[in-house]
Amino acid sequence: MFQPDKSINKCDEDILDRASFAKSLAEAILSYKNKDCIVLGLLGTWGSGKTSIINMCIEHINKLTESYEIDKKPIIIKFNPWNYYRQDQLITQFFNNLSSTFKIREIVKKLFTYAKSLIGCFSFKAGPFEISFKNIIVKGQNIEKQKEELNNLLKNLSHKIIVIIDDIDRLSDPEIRQIFQLIKQLGDFPNIIYLVAFDKQVVIKALEKFQEGKGAEYLEKVIQVPFEIPAIPEEKIYNLLLSQLENLTNQEKTFLIFTCNEIKVFFRTIRDVKRYINFVRFNFQLVENEVYYTDFIGITAIQIFFPELYYTIRDNKDLFAGIEVKQDPKYYNEILNMVPENIRENIKQLLINLFPKLERIWGNKSSYSYDYLSYWRSKGRICSPDIFDTYFRLTIPGNEFSQKEIKTILPTTNNPNSFSEALQTINKNGKITRFLERLADYIYDIPKENIESIILVLLDIGDSLQVDENYRSPGFIVNICNKLINELGSHEEKYNILKNAIEKSTKSLFTIVYMVDNILDHESEYIEKKSFTSEEKNKIKEIVLKKIESWANNGQLKNHKKLLYILFRWKEWGHKDKIINFINNMIENDEGLINFITAFLKDIKRSSLSDYTYNSSKVKIDLKEIAEFIEIKNILPRVRNIVNSERFHTFDEKQKIALQTFIDTVDGKIKDNF
Repeated sequence: MFQPDKSINKCDEDILDRASFAKSLAEAILSYKNKDCIVLGLLGTWGSGKTSIINMCIEHINKLTESYEIDKKPIIIKFNPWNYYRQDQLITQFFNNLSSTFKIREIVKKLFTYAKSLIGCFSFKAGPFEISFKNIIVKGQNIEKQKEELNNLLKNLSHKIIVIIDDIDRLSDPEIRQIFQLIKQLGDFPNIIYLVAFDKQVVIKALEKFQEGKGAEYLEKVIQVPFEIPAIPEEKIYNLLLSQLENLTNQEKTFLIFTCNEIKVFFRTIRDVKRYINFVRFNFQLVENEVYYTDFIGITAIQIFFPELYYTIRDNKDLFAGIEVKQDPKYYNEILNMVPENIRENIKQLLINLFPKLERIWGNKSSYSYDYLSYWRSKGRICSPDIFDTYFRLTIPGNEFSQKEIKTILPTTNNPNSFSEALQTINKNGKITRFLERLADYIYDIPKENIESIILVLLDIGDSLQVDENYRSPGFIVNICNKLINELGSHEEKYNILKNAIEKSTKSLFTIVYMVDNILDHESEYIEKKSFTSEEKNKIKEIVLKKIESWANNGQLKNHKKLLYILFRWKEWGHKDKIINFINNMIENDEGLINFITAFLKDIKRSSLSDYTYNSSKVKIDLKEIAEFIEIKNILPRVRNIVNSERFHTFDEKQKIALQTFIDTVDGKIKDNF
């Protein structure tokens, strides 16, 4: 899953054409026949692949010397100086590593004696050590003489000792100097070839602090043969980036080329690519099903290479997501100053790709319509205000409905029972509002043969869904049904599916009335004009009127929470006598009268989906609306008696406020300004 920034080990793993350089380096090392110690430098910036070249070089040396006699094969030692933080440890371990390669007992013994003498002779303190061999005597024998004896023994070896010291530029400045002193003054033995890898500028800067500004001159005295790693062509780095992203996202390279066109200038080294890919690989899996991969690729590049810009975007959602430009264009130009001037045009185009509304500032686009918000949300794009936070939190907010969940439910739409059960479960979890809003984004992904099933289920259980009134319940249901109807083919098919769904629905009334009112009487903004003829509209209204009458006759209507809306549509569509009879029957008893008055209470404030809280100073009752159905004077005495009765305090809060508001409005205590 997560792949660290590790180097390659073999030439056949090379995809950047560095193997040939590594082989040439190996051949150069083997061609050195002189007995004198020599120090080779492998010079390259961080991330240029020094370790990979060393590994391939070692592989090639081993391959070329396979046929050598055992006593003539070069011995390769990898010394890791960053494992030791004290100077005496550095010296001890260096000579331990060196002595472990020799089978000649006398050489091993003298190496240990030499190392022990060095450590015992000096008092090591923090910082670089200073060494002079003159006039230093330990147990009657000077160190210089010990080294001379070692040199004579090592000269007689028939093979070379290749000591490799990598990543010197990762050490602290004092440690860098210690390494070069160790090579130059203590470890310059015959038949030893040092190959040291480092960033030249980093090392020079470190040495200048101890060499009176002459770091380059000091380095030249130590490194006898420098090998500069050739720069990797930008095209090679870019192709590596594309191939890695192709494997990670399962997207075709042709699409990735377009996506990566603006970010490729950020990648200068292999390490840049590895760091980026590791970050994408680790985080992309957390939100893979919720985000648009091209946007994730782009915003992650900004996060890694330009963190200041990234945090500016993260902390200013309204300025980047959505369709409206809410800030002076000068602001957006100022944020470009956060990046180097030579890549500002790339950043500008990348931001436009991520946040299309910025094209109004930097491009030719005038504006984006609200239809784009639904499309962007369905694609999981960062420019969608509903998806934006997912890119920065790398998780789905608790009240959100993920794209993965939606795509899991969509297959159930082919079966009314399965789809209804799924909606009821979502409803119990309190996420139905969000689901319905998100479902509208996937209309074009729904098979046409499933449309009738969806419309039937939505109209049938719509009244039971806990849709937040702040979202104009049941606007989402109507929106979805309208869009689905538009997807149907023939005029006759649209009519039959809607008519059949209304006829088969038994559990809801308000949703159906709202649907028919919205589509047939007012030509919804979502429905195609002239989708239904006048005759078809009248037939559908007659079906709904019969449903209303059925609910009125069986007693369901009088307790409906949307009674007022249904009564006005009933009155508007005809059958006035039946409405009067229904109301007279309803208010025959006090319970019915209380429900009737309560239906006209407006501006109710809800604290949750089921519990109500009220502020009596903000609620109103429109007496003119009541008067459209019944004479106020005929019910006023009864309402006063109910309010003044001992049982008034037993009513629920909504009923008490409704009755009191009715009385206060009649008495003029509350201004009837509806």
